[in-house]
Amino acid sequence: MTADDQLFIHPAQALRPGERDARNLLIAWCVRRSAYPLLFLGVIGAYATTGGSGSVVWDDPGVVIRELTSPIAGLLLAVIARVVASQTGLVMAFWFARERDRRLDARTGINRRLARVLDLRQASKSFRALRWTHHVRQEAVARVAPTGGWWRQIDKTFDVATIVLAIGVGVAYLVTAV
Repeated sequence: MTADDQLFIHPAQALRPGERDARNLLIAWCVRRSAYPLLFLGVIGAYATTGGSGSVVWDDPGVVIRELTSPIAGLLLAVIARVVASQTGLVMAFWFARERDRRLDARTGINRRLARVLDLRQASKSFRALRWTHHVRQEAVARVAPTGGWWRQIDKTFDVATIVLAIGVGVAYLVTAV
């Protein structure tokens, strides 16, 4: 084994053993990816309902409920989906980082507890970024659905939906600008 092989992180090493962690990662990824189509749907809905003016009166609670159930709600849902998926990924990566942290030497010094928590937070953020990569997701798909199924097509579906809806935003802008 060469030094380069020792530095390489295999995708399977970024997942906990078994199928559960892989499935949770894929679900969080789907929620994360759904934010872009929801965002574009919300923008298209905003153009369709307000004519591009974007002015809404929020004085009446009935108006607030009506606006939150309107197509503009896609904007709010997109932000919520992105934040929830990000924090869920961080929590899943925290447990993963915590398992790896036990192998390290204990911290010493006066601020060792705070330093350990901050180290775990940084390691969790790093593992979350690693776990969002394509190769780790493909390893997760292989664990959850060895034959592939719809899990293999979901990334392509989100890509197509995002592109189509981005074009839709441009069309909606052109229609309201005329």
